[in-house]
Amino acid sequence: TGQREVELALADKLAGKWCAFRPQYIYGPLTNKRDYLDWFLARASRGLPQPLPGDGSQPASLTHCADVAALLASVAGQEAKAAGQIFNCAAPATLTYRQVAELAAAASGKPANIQYLPAGSKTSFPFRPNSEGFYVNVEKAQSVLGWKPTHGIAADLAQGGFYAQGFFALGLDKG
Repeated sequence: TGQREVELALADKLAGKWCAFRPQYIYGPLTNKRDYLDWFLARASRGLPQPLPGDGSQPASLTHCADVAALLASVAGQEAKAAGQIFNCAAPATLTYRQVAELAAAASGKPANIQYLPAGSKTSFPFRPNSEGFYVNVEKAQSVLGWKPTHGIAADLAQGGFYAQGFFALGLDKG
């Protein structure tokens, strides 16, 4: 990928003077891409079907923007440990597509209307709809840099969670 090509070029040209981060599905206040979670909340709050690829059991990593910022900042003072390293940036706990749909429905106060589609179906589904889901391992960032995320998508998306509250406060449930 283009990202990997850049990392290899950095390793060649700036050996030991760089590190890279690979954030996954970022959410939070003031993020520029709300599509991932809003898709679930909008469909649930309007009583529309939530079409999920496969059986909905694919895991996804959803990461709060403050946790991404904390990981980036964790390098300060630890430059030697981070030098030449690539760190995945995601919440250590994953949710399945089905769990995200169920949380969005619960936050909306409506029953989940989940429909399962064959993998590869054309939909507006916001995540990469592959059979394995999309998640990464963050143990390296935790062990090398001592990074510990403080947010959890289950609490943030649940009824009363900050993300769900923000969605409804913005009137995004009205369509």
